[in-house]
Amino acid sequence: TQLKQMRSMGGLAGLVGLIPGMNRLKDVNLDEKRLTRIEAIINSMTPIERRRPQVLNGSRRKRIARGSGTAVTDVNQLMKQFQMMQKMMKRFGKMNKRQLLKNLPLGM
Repeated sequence: TQLKQMRSMGGLAGLVGLIPGMNRLKDVNLDEKRLTRIEAIINSMTPIERRRPQVLNGSRRKRIARGSGTAVTDVNQLMKQFQMMQKMMKRFGKMNKRQLLKNLPLGM
């Protein structure tokens, strides 16, 4: 999976170090345990749930939490973050290059 590939590149810290302009984030404590939890949650989902997260009702979320050894709140938080990222990526997709560059943080 992509998470395994990322780990082979030195984890989150190694990946951030490869991105131009992100050197200042090298000192930030990137939580590898959190990444492991996220991977466990995703691996506890069925292929349909991964493709269509909107099918995740309460009982499915409980099953995923039990299967991943996490709390239902962890599953809910991951789903909320996923939805926020999905919306952001849609907005970026609609922007032209000039708008996209204008919205990047300074120093990159």
